Amino acid sequence: MKRTIFFTFIFIVNLLKAQTVYTDVYVGDFPISIVLIDNYLYVGEFSSGEVSRIDLTDSNPVPETVATGWTVAQGPWKMIYDEQNNDIYVGSFTEVRKVDLDASVPMVSEAFSATGISEGLTINNNILYKATNGSLHTIDLSVGPASYTSIYTDATGNMGDLTFYNNELYYASDTDGSGVRNAIYKIDLSASSLSQELVIDTGVTGGTIQKMHVVDDFMYLSVEAPGGHLLGRINLKDAVLPIADFTTVLSGYSGAMLGIVNLGNTFYGTLGTQVIVTFQDQTLSVGDFSVQNPIRIYPNPVKDNLFIDNFDSKNQEIEIYTMQGKKILNRSNVVSESVNVSSIPQGLYFMKVKSDTKETTLRFVKR
Repeated sequence: MKRTIFFTFIFIVNLLKAQTVYTDVYVGDFPISIVLIDNYLYVGEFSSGEVSRIDLTDSNPVPETVATGWTVAQGPWKMIYDEQNNDIYVGSFTEVRKVDLDASVPMVSEAFSATGISEGLTINNNILYKATNGSLHTIDLSVGPASYTSIYTDATGNMGDLTFYNNELYYASDTDGSGVRNAIYKIDLSASSLSQELVIDTGVTGGTIQKMHVVDDFMYLSVEAPGGHLLGRINLKDAVLPIADFTTVLSGYSGAMLGIVNLGNTFYGTLGTQVIVTFQDQTLSVGDFSVQNPIRIYPNPVKDNLFIDNFDSKNQEIEIYTMQGKKILNRSNVVSESVNVSSIPQGLYFMKVKSDTKETTLRFVKR
């Protein structure tokens, strides 16, 4: 099977919209997959064989090693955050390993499932979905690796990156068996008989879709192509499938975008040139987001008092929810920069900090 990967080390800025290099501290480590948790960017380092993190509020970030355990030069390839259990699942060319974010760092990642390459990795309703050699496999996270099951095989045997939208699974593949993933399909997993539906054929000659990222109703597609790499955007609410074309957000850069995350309308991406870039897409109606002064909570995990950084005491409301969505605390007109959670049972919770103009949702662990 053809896997097109261009390891290019020349950085050229020639973009349709503003983009800057956020950091180049990972040059030599080959950062690929990234996940965003609160205001920390977790980075899978393919060359070094580890996962590290940087603070997005830091203008000169210094990576902190979070987890090791991967073979050098065959490290993290795909990563997905399990919000329900506060774990990161990391797929490589040979296995899936787990990083328990409730443990002290740095740590050695936990061997989870030795089941071949992770060409796509995502989670929905506590089920881990994994694409390997053209087939879709699942692991029920409440059961563990013993539940590893193949549920679907792509028509061309070339299933790539995975993501969910409205409980439907989207994946990259090709339209002609060429091995070049230039199209997006979707599967309704609730159907009695699984079948694929074409969402878009990018039409990019030799173009391989390396990464999909969904924000609201938009999907961002990173296309790696010999004629020039680009980042496109489609509207998933489009009633007519397949979608005829995509909107180009970025183009003209050297080294495909291999990982994409966003904080509001501010995006971060890892390029094949081994830098992490940042850019904005004003198309998103996501309100007033600030990376410079975001609301943060600490300590996390917490035992007694949870403190709130960058707290504006004007008209603030605080709500705390269980993982099942049950509201267990609601305070209006809050002026204190701390909340006592000593009476809450141990477990994982969500806190909403709301004002007249903005709402921020943060996760914390009560120990």
